[in-house]
Amino acid sequence: MLLEQPNDTRQPLNQLPQEFALPTEGAKKEIGKDDVALSLVVQDTQRAEKFVMARLWLTEWRIAKALYEAAVKQEYWRDTLVPRASNAYPLSSQHVRAILDQTMEALFPENPPFAVNPTEGTPRQVARGWESIISYQLLQTRFKQQLRLVAKDAEIFGTGIAKWGWEKFPVKRRFYRRAAAAPTVPATIPGAADQQIPTTESDELDEVEFEEIVSRPFFTRCEINHVLVSPGLRQPDIRRAQYVVYRDYLTIRDLNKLRDFEGYEIPSEEELKQLAVPPAEQPPSSVVESESTAFPAQGHRALPRYLDESEDPLDHKLEVLERWSNDTVIVALQRKKVIRNESNELGELPFLSAFWDDIPGTFYAFGIPRRIGSIQTHVQGLRNLRLDDINLNLQNVYLEKQGTNLTGQPMRMYPGARIKVTDPEGVKPLIKQPILAEAYREEAVLAADAEKTTGANEQTVQGAMPERGRSSLGRTATGAGILGGASSSRIQSFVNVIVDQIFLPTLYAFLHMDRRLLEPKLMRQIIGKTLWESMEADHNGDLLVDMCNSVDIQFVMQAGTSLAARRAMASALPLEMQMYMAPAVQGGLADAGLKVNWLELSRRMEQATGWKSQDDVLVPMMPDDVKRRMMSNPEVLKAQATQTRIAQLHQGKKELSAQEHEQKLAEIDAKGLAGAGSTIVTKSLERAAEREEMQQISGSLAGV
Repeated sequence: MLLEQPNDTRQPLNQLPQEFALPTEGAKKEIGKDDVALSLVVQDTQRAEKFVMARLWLTEWRIAKALYEAAVKQEYWRDTLVPRASNAYPLSSQHVRAILDQTMEALFPENPPFAVNPTEGTPRQVARGWESIISYQLLQTRFKQQLRLVAKDAEIFGTGIAKWGWEKFPVKRRFYRRAAAAPTVPATIPGAADQQIPTTESDELDEVEFEEIVSRPFFTRCEINHVLVSPGLRQPDIRRAQYVVYRDYLTIRDLNKLRDFEGYEIPSEEELKQLAVPPAEQPPSSVVESESTAFPAQGHRALPRYLDESEDPLDHKLEVLERWSNDTVIVALQRKKVIRNESNELGELPFLSAFWDDIPGTFYAFGIPRRIGSIQTHVQGLRNLRLDDINLNLQNVYLEKQGTNLTGQPMRMYPGARIKVTDPEGVKPLIKQPILAEAYREEAVLAADAEKTTGANEQTVQGAMPERGRSSLGRTATGAGILGGASSSRIQSFVNVIVDQIFLPTLYAFLHMDRRLLEPKLMRQIIGKTLWESMEADHNGDLLVDMCNSVDIQFVMQAGTSLAARRAMASALPLEMQMYMAPAVQGGLADAGLKVNWLELSRRMEQATGWKSQDDVLVPMMPDDVKRRMMSNPEVLKAQATQTRIAQLHQGKKELSAQEHEQKLAEIDAKGLAGAGSTIVTKSLERAAEREEMQQISGSLAGV
């Protein structure tokens, strides 16, 4: 079994090699896999805790918090109840807030604050789709608010830590529908929509409740004393740690929700409820989790996490330790039972960190209060001493000659007051010296030293005019530009740390988790119907499959240059659209086998203006609109003209053919009449001849 760490912080943490022993194979079989994992979690937690206390980092964090709050205890003049000057001078708070405001403005100049550039082999439509999805998820996880807390932790304590991952939980949602359909009146105008007439029954709504499974990434800030990092880490990047232990206190209700998650082995609900029955199972306390209860900070602390917030037995808290490494994740409940022990599917530590002033050879860094805290206390002392001196001048001190009949109580001065003395020369006011001018100059020098340390220039960052005599650079535009550039460069280094160690790694982590865990229908829903159809129209292949397969994309921050780029794009887009509308340009594009994507140009116009109403401006056409569009299409008009001309030619030919046919019939009729007349005459002559012959024959026979 792994040896326990010493409880005394004065003893060295590293054990002797001969005292360190791993369990043998036989011991492993007897102990069990979960027992070894539990021992590993508990001992690594103890080792990391003792390292934080032995190296005085816990003391550093408490002092830094006290300097940031700048709480001052009221002081009184000796042996009296007369208050002395006890004003606070929140120098650390001023610098922290000034730098934090500049940092957040540089990180989030617009929405989204990043751009996705496709590298070689990745279609442009894939990059655009992921940009839309991840920007939506940043809003969904309140990334900006959480990142602000991490940056503030880095400025105050020197190190800020965040945790990311994937969460899945059920949510009850409600929607409403009409209790009855409204009567519909058919439209009298062709092409118009039918009109609905609301009634009392149709205006009533039914509430429908359903359960939806929310599956999404998360990003949350972790307080610096809630995360224990392996003591051997020698660089200010938590991703390089050998292991990280995250301590949390979950209620029985929270543990019941984890029962359905793959990989967790939660005890039965009855067993968990028994832990809340008196005498209840109490979570182990830790010095690292404890907060100061001494004046003046006792009123500015939340309830310690290991204490119950409610009398509800299901809200009873239990300690949960998560030990993460690049290969495994082990979760221990109350340091007694392993409820999760499996390989780390993420393949990396789900923690990110940022620093203010790193120290070579260690993970933890120094914050602003650590660097200018002494200046704050010095200036605070100078100011209070000056006020005390002014108070003494306004309420003077008197010299009293021994033997006078004055009481020992302070003399109260008011208009018309009378003081009875036997010797007027026995009571004289104490002549005081004026406040030295060096006291004011010293304060200006100390304030300038603090600005040099943090880069929070009083004029360009804090938004206040410096005192006279401090510097003459700010009197001219050139000098102000020099001051602003120097101050911005100091703050920009802190911005770069946040971008490189938190912002960009979070974007890549969201991308990899989305490819594995985000449902395809949610991809379409997040991107939106209009943009998805536009992307599919321009994409060559299966867009959904390519989005899940293509990972070769690059995230780029738009801090510092995006505002200027957006203004330039807004001014150039109208000229660009006019250029594309020119017939010569369209003809050249057609010769090259290209055309203008007007939907994409419209989307860019919306993006440049900052409006998100493209779906309201660009709506689908109605059937009548399609008909009118077809009627106004030049190609259709040309085809209709051609068809009309063909019909006219066909009609002309048809009429000509009919005329020719009629002429032929007339000629035939004429020929027929003429032939019939000649035939009739011929027949008549033949019949007349025949009658004559018959008469001659009959005459000759009669003579016989």
